Amino acid sequence: MIDTEKQTQISSQADAQTKTPTELLIEQVWAQLKLCYDPEIPVNIVDLGFIYGIEAQPALEKPEKYDVNIRMTLTTPGCSMGGFILPCLKLRA
Repeated sequence: MIDTEKQTQISSQADAQTKTPTELLIEQVWAQLKLCYDPEIPVNIVDLGFIYGIEAQPALEKPEKYDVNIRMTLTTPGCSMGGFILPCLKLRA
């Protein structure tokens, strides 16, 4: 009998070994952004589709650090919740 939980854990460890540090960082950023919620509704900004993509690259002046760019939108150009969502985004990313 196959223990699916253990197989998933082994598979995740194998994936982590084949991914670059940049890929692992981007996965961590996605996970952190799922902790940012639209204050008007209890749904995170990733599941709402506000995040279009994340790019990361080693910083020029400090290669051990990364510059992360997040492409996103809000519901409208004048979204009043931007003042609440953007600080959370900066804190998490």
